[in-house]
Amino acid sequence: MAAQGKCRLCEQDSDLQESHIIPKFVYTYLKDTSPTKKIREANNVNLRKQDGIKLHWLCKACELKFSSWEKYFSENIFHPLQNGQNPVSYNDNFLKFCVSISWRVLKYILEKKYISDFSDEIQIKIQNALSEWKKFLLNQSANPGIHEQHFYNLSGTIENSTHPTSSNIHRYLQRSVAIDVVNWGPKVVIVYAKFPGLILTGFINVENRNDFRDTKVHVKNGVLNHRKISFPQQLWDYLNAKAEVTKKIKQEMSQKQKEKINADYRKLPIDEIITSGTFQALQKDIELYGIEEVFNTNTDDNSSEPKID
Repeated sequence: MAAQGKCRLCEQDSDLQESHIIPKFVYTYLKDTSPTKKIREANNVNLRKQDGIKLHWLCKACELKFSSWEKYFSENIFHPLQNGQNPVSYNDNFLKFCVSISWRVLKYILEKKYISDFSDEIQIKIQNALSEWKKFLLNQSANPGIHEQHFYNLSGTIENSTHPTSSNIHRYLQRSVAIDVVNWGPKVVIVYAKFPGLILTGFINVENRNDFRDTKVHVKNGVLNHRKISFPQQLWDYLNAKAEVTKKIKQEMSQKQKEKINADYRKLPIDEIITSGTFQALQKDIELYGIEEVFNTNTDDNSSEPKID
C-alpha cells in the first residue's frame, strides 16, 4: 500500500512505495536454505521474522530503478556466488546496486539518529557521501567519486590463522544480515552492509586506501574473484567482534524457544538438515574450531540482523 509523501531520492511529492533497506530476496534465500524455513532478529533472538526492514520511502519510478538493480544483483552476482561460481563478471548495474544499498543504509541510520554522536567533521563527510551517492543514482554524475564501493566474497571457508577468529565466524558471515556505520576514527568511516557470505562497504571517508585493494566496484564492468583480494585488518577484527556478539545473543535464547527449534528439527528428514545452508556453516565452524567448542554455543538456527546491530 502506498503512502503520500516526498520521495527520499528524487524528492518529488508522490505515492510512496514500500521499500526494503536490504532486498527481500536476501531474506527469502536465508529462509529457503534453513531447515526450519525461519529467520530470527539478533536484537530479539526469541522472535522469528519473515522479512527485513521496509519503509515507505520511494516514489514508483525510483522504486522501479532500485528493483531493476536488485534483480540484476540477485540473478548475476548473489546467487552465482552462493552456488560457488568464481570468478563472476559484472556490468554497470552492479555499482548502481551497491551505491543504492550504501545510500539507503546510511539514510536509514541517520533518520534513526543512531550516529548522532559522531563529530561535526564526520557529519559533514556523511552528508557529502549521501549527496554524491544520490547524484550518481539519479544519473547526475558519472561515478560516486571518492565515496567508493568495495565488495567482499566470504561465502567459502575461512582458513585457520594466527589472527583471533570467532568459533561463530562462518555462521555469522553466511547466515546473517547486518547494517552499520563503522567509525574507526576520522580517517576511516564506512557504511557496512552484510549479506549471507558477502560484504559491501561504502566509503564515507577513507584517507589511506592501501588496505582496500582489489575489491573496488568499478563503474562499467569488472570481475569478482575472492581468491585475489586484500582484507583490511580493522574490518576483519570488526567481523570477529560481531561474530562474538551474535554468539552471545544466541546463548541468551530462552529455553522455550530452544525447545521449539528442537521440535522443528525432529520433524525434518536428516538429509534436509545436512544439506541446508545452516548446517553447512555450522560444519565449517566445527572444522575450524572443533565440535566441543562450537556446540557450547550453537543454537542450530539462523540469526538474521535486519536492524542495525
